[in-house]
Amino acid sequence: MSIVLSIHRVGSDWAARDVTGTNYGQSSDLFEAIEAAERLARRNGAKVVLSREAQNFLLSQPSPKPKR
Repeated sequence: MSIVLSIHRVGSDWAARDVTGTNYGQSSDLFEAIEAAERLARRNGAKVVLSREAQNFLLSQPSPKPKR
């Protein structure tokens, strides 16, 4: 059985949620919430997925400028 942590919005913050509804790694920064979820996922063999809202938020961000 695979554990899934989904990244979603909690008020103005982002967090990873498991199937029980427990939130982990809550942060106002989406990337910090993803990093926290990935650390937890590595420890317990879980998979991290982004909610549609998180995916849309990432797509709306400007692309980072390439380093020269």
